[in-house]
Amino acid sequence: MSNRQNAKKSTGPKSHNGKLRASRNALAHGLSIPISYSRGLSSQRTDLAKALSDGTISDPQHAHDFASALIGLSRAREAEARLLRETFKDRWLINGAEDLSHTLKMLKAIKRYRLEARAQLRRIFKTNKMG
Repeated sequence: MSNRQNAKKSTGPKSHNGKLRASRNALAHGLSIPISYSRGLSSQRTDLAKALSDGTISDPQHAHDFASALIGLSRAREAEARLLRETFKDRWLINGAEDLSHTLKMLKAIKRYRLEARAQLRRIFKTNKMG
């Protein structure tokens, strides 16, 4: 089957609710939003980078990159914790397989950001001879 034929079959959600849910996918956890778009996160990164460059990391760019990775890792962990709290909030058991399926999909999406932040930290450790 050619790519065009396959693409015609994969047209996305058909129902109004499905389209509405799909339109919010990028906003589900907010991790795709760059740190520079948030004044709070940007300020936090600047403060952390300054603290790191004052003692731990000599190169200001490495300190900036390291701070970005630490904040990215923190954001991913917070998103995972928030998702799990919301999923199991005030319940001993989850409300059906659909909730669990959604939670697992979201955890998988968040994991990608957490792994990227960890890989970025490892690269900085190697480059800066920290590890």
